[in-house]
Amino acid sequence: MSEYTIIKDKRGRTIEMKPATEAFYFKEALQGTGINPKTFRAGLPGYFRNATLDRLPLMQERVDHQAKISAYHRERRLSGKGHDPADYAKFLKNKLKWKIGALPDYQITTKNIDKQFSIPAPQPVTPLREPGMVMNYMEGAWIKREDALSITDVILSDLQGRTPYQAAFDRLIEFYNRDIKLKVGDWKNLQSLAEVGGKLEVTLTDGTKTELQDPAQYRGRGADNDKVFLFEHNGLGREMRFDGEISPLLGLAGNAAKITSFQEQCNITGLIDKEDATECVNEAGELDMNRREQQLYRGTYTYQRAGQAVARRMPHDRVYRGPDGKLFSEPGRPVLMSRVRGLAMETDSIRVNGMSVPEFAHDLLASTLAIKADLMKPKDSPLRNSQTGSGYITFPKCWGYKEARYARQMKDAAEDLAGLPRNTLKFKFMNESFRSSVEFDAILYELRDCVSMENTGIYDRWGDDIHTNGEIGPVLPEDDAKKGIWYTAYEERARTTAIRRGFLKAGAQIGMGMWAFTKRLQAGLANKETHFGSGATTTWVASLMAGGVLVEPCHNNDVRAIQAGLDRDVNGMSKRAYANWEWESLLRMLTFPVAPEGYFTTTTAVKAKALKYNTNGLLGYFAPWNEGRGCSAIPDADGNDRMEDAATGLCKAEETANGLLHDVYTEEEVLADMKARVPVIDANNIKKYPGYVPMAGNEEHSLPFQAVREAIFERTSERVIQPALYKMRRKRLAQLAAQAA
Repeated sequence: MSEYTIIKDKRGRTIEMKPATEAFYFKEALQGTGINPKTFRAGLPGYFRNATLDRLPLMQERVDHQAKISAYHRERRLSGKGHDPADYAKFLKNKLKWKIGALPDYQITTKNIDKQFSIPAPQPVTPLREPGMVMNYMEGAWIKREDALSITDVILSDLQGRTPYQAAFDRLIEFYNRDIKLKVGDWKNLQSLAEVGGKLEVTLTDGTKTELQDPAQYRGRGADNDKVFLFEHNGLGREMRFDGEISPLLGLAGNAAKITSFQEQCNITGLIDKEDATECVNEAGELDMNRREQQLYRGTYTYQRAGQAVARRMPHDRVYRGPDGKLFSEPGRPVLMSRVRGLAMETDSIRVNGMSVPEFAHDLLASTLAIKADLMKPKDSPLRNSQTGSGYITFPKCWGYKEARYARQMKDAAEDLAGLPRNTLKFKFMNESFRSSVEFDAILYELRDCVSMENTGIYDRWGDDIHTNGEIGPVLPEDDAKKGIWYTAYEERARTTAIRRGFLKAGAQIGMGMWAFTKRLQAGLANKETHFGSGATTTWVASLMAGGVLVEPCHNNDVRAIQAGLDRDVNGMSKRAYANWEWESLLRMLTFPVAPEGYFTTTTAVKAKALKYNTNGLLGYFAPWNEGRGCSAIPDADGNDRMEDAATGLCKAEETANGLLHDVYTEEEVLADMKARVPVIDANNIKKYPGYVPMAGNEEHSLPFQAVREAIFERTSERVIQPALYKMRRKRLAQLAAQAA
């Protein structure tokens, strides 16, 4: 059998597709979509040829512009001129023709965005590789808040002689007192709840009967379980359950009513992730990843751990009976967004003129077919992802408005192949490159009728900023760099531009920041107070349970009122005032955080700490990747579990490479520090991965060690670290295949 099947269209254009990939599309992905296979086959050559050939000049422009930017910075540094944000802005605008200002006065006109995108809540990400993690994610739109709180430092640091569950119970009761107020009395004295005459009757332990100050906050009872009472605050549902289940809350002081759980909506939108997936390295992995995505959208996904008697199935929407006796439902799962892979990488599963096609195009088409299957379900299906007839694609690693235009054209082509109305697909735009943050307004213009969210992806953005502008000088370590005015300008500029262009009116989502720690959630609460308090609709979290804690700022802040105030302020500015603000915010954002003279030499501790954190994070991330696990929580240099992924890895590789460029470190120092980190990384991974090959004593032949070395020392035109990851994982798969043979 030939390694590839030739597919030809009526114009004689051809593509080559591996047989297994062809079978996936025609025997699996098209099933239940109503798409004519002959029509679909005829459209594939044009789709993939355009995707491949139109991408080439975009990738070349990345290389050409980077060379010119580096030369510009180098000349100013070596001549003693130093960095001047205003001069740099003019260089980008006039010499490189980046699109800054001078846009039509447009508005976002995206239609049919699901309501969850306008409700403030955390947003988790799950890789598609691990079935159990995927099922946990699908069940995570509702979290038992007492469970989430009881295992974190939010509670464990302030027990005051109580058990963790007692402290969590007390905290949640206080939230009810603050957010869902009674006319008389205190929720801690609750005896029972009952619905009487279409109203909620609250009986306290002293016999007092009262009701809610705002009766509309009571929404109803479980349709099949009248021991479940649903409330709402700031758009999010809160269940107080008395369902007789065995619960650690029973018997606690203050729980005379025998509350068994506080289940609340937390993670109501979220990403399923193809981007940081170890499966990406070969066709078999891609197919496994795409099959899971198909199952999720079709509602057929199941998971059964070895030894389990019953398989877990995707949760249905939750059905309630309102005080008026009418049934209604709330989504039982997060609204899915498929994060496809970016434009930088290619897959050899499909070829055009002997060239591998962009991973972006392959992923986009597979996701589009999964979304079409979802939209073929009845609107009242308890497993429908979108209630408005939409599909959501997360578009990462964009480098400027031309790439956004390319993505838009490919989206249109994918809709045509799937027989979907124009702009059924909506983009979550990841503002995670230097150029995209400069051209942010121009990118929104390109996506103006199909954007559903923007997110300031700080880790990718910071890594790309160092890659782009590193010739300016030695960069500050991440934590100190983020204290600079460039960072606040970056987030403020994106939020303000989105509001000016009508994000709020369209119901689109504004995302800010990520909390990468899975357990340090007391500090995470303060961090998220800043984001939700400044008008963000969502923020990324490292786990579902973290979302169950970091949802608190969504209740502490009336985000919709904050956004309404911002809307009045931003859209109340005259065109001239707004143009002036836009230019000044750009100059603040272009203030690159160079370390002051003597920063790394005054004390060796500063230099050693920065290097230790970067090498620890890189080795800690690469070693599990080599064993088939992508983003994961690993102990950082201080022993705190922190989520590491391709974005945080990019930051660490770029910071270290920048230190080498400016003689902060020598190559020998970096390698010595890497070797010093190895024993701890090995000890952590030996416990987790059967067959793990230790790095210690074998660094010269260790795949993860050498891949990290490549990611640091060979930072050239790449704006991602995936090439080093892919090469490493493919070698590991070859090793495992040889051992099996």
